[in-house]
Amino acid sequence: MKKKFKFDIKGFFNKKENIAIMAVAVVFCAGLVVTNVKSNNIPLHDGDVLVDSKNVTQEEPSEKSDSAATDGADQSTADGSSFSEKRANLELERNDLIAKYDDTIKNSTNEAEKKNAVKQKEKLTGYMEQEVAAENKLKAKNLPACLVIISDSTVTVTVDEQNLKQNMVAKICNIVMEETQRTADKIIIQSSY
Repeated sequence: MKKKFKFDIKGFFNKKENIAIMAVAVVFCAGLVVTNVKSNNIPLHDGDVLVDSKNVTQEEPSEKSDSAATDGADQSTADGSSFSEKRANLELERNDLIAKYDDTIKNSTNEAEKKNAVKQKEKLTGYMEQEVAAENKLKAKNLPACLVIISDSTVTVTVDEQNLKQNMVAKICNIVMEETQRTADKIIIQSSY
């Protein structure tokens, strides 16, 4: 005669092998959870701003004189590396590149090449407009002189300030994010010193 299978919950938990199997299952599940948590431990954006300067300090509440702000600008102009000169050189290089795109658009017989040149020219001019808009807005907010350079992957902001304060970096980052529609993890803020 065949014995009928009957599931008895009390007998199930009393057997040593079932307890061992359950313990292994619990350890396995815990391992999966820990592995999942460790693999996702870096959030996409944790609120911190990427800064390429080791001189970031907490800003102490104090009154800043206008002469201190202009001294830094005079110093950068005196050594021949002012942001306006850097901006002019960058725009000169980009205008040469735009002229090459225009030449390709005008003289190329390949339609794919023309479309690519138009696309690249539009992207470059868009970057240039965003850079100028961001720099003007930073200037309007009485922040130190900044040089904004946009590429496909990042936005680099070079600030004419030796000691970048955390509060200043946050303000710069917010303005650049607003003007460029880029996330904070794509923005690099660095000192020119």
